[in-house]
Amino acid sequence: MRLLALAAAWMAGLLIGLEFSLHLTALYLFLSACVPLAFLLRARRSSVWPAVIAAVLLLGLLRVQLQDAGPPPISLYNGAGIVTIDGVVVRDPESRGPNVKLVVDASLEHQPDVKGKVLVWASPRRSWCRNGRSRTFATATAFG
Repeated sequence: MRLLALAAAWMAGLLIGLEFSLHLTALYLFLSACVPLAFLLRARRSSVWPAVIAAVLLLGLLRVQLQDAGPPPISLYNGAGIVTIDGVVVRDPESRGPNVKLVVDASLEHQPDVKGKVLVWASPRRSWCRNGRSRTFATATAFG
């Protein structure tokens, strides 16, 4: 039953973290307040589970807030229209019917911190790379 309560507190923290944006400083302060609360409850010979449940809930909140701190993945730009990327082919090209499959480790041209791997389908008849200059590809899908 205790494990179920811990899992429920973690999930509640994740859900609350997805709905509300809280400052990391406030989360650290509330999380550090759980330690003295646990000692006070223990000194009064009460159960420390309210402090533990509150700490797990706050850790779930912290998990969500820390995840959102980084740059967005390049896969968010799938289906966003024409996007210019810079990158390097990281796997050998594979011929698939009339097209060539390329895996490119790419970043957005206007936002270099947005990075990931992009699957590009190019026509082998067209010159898709000449002297290090990139060309426009017809179809590209980001997956990382």
